[in-house]
Amino acid sequence: MGTDSLGDMMFMEVRDDGLILRSINGIIIERWWYERLVNMTYSPKNKVLCLWRRNGAHTQLHKYYTRKCKDLYYCIKESMERAVQNGTGTLPGKFC
Repeated sequence: MGTDSLGDMMFMEVRDDGLILRSINGIIIERWWYERLVNMTYSPKNKVLCLWRRNGAHTQLHKYYTRKCKDLYYCIKESMERAVQNGTGTLPGKFC
């Protein structure tokens, strides 16, 4: 978590219906359904993936530093597109 390698370490599991954030011990910390994601971007220069998530009436920005931010971005994007095609989710925002 964060914008550099000094943040808390987590594992992000990309699933057909959403994302699961796990601690280094494997404990599920959060589960995010794709319907709640508003926007997603990445910065290959800074190696940061940014996810905007709707939480009630508020939108929260979450930043994740990873050396594979581009790969992770496209993995999430493809999973979200498959979810829409299969009818298991909707894409609320525009992901470019």
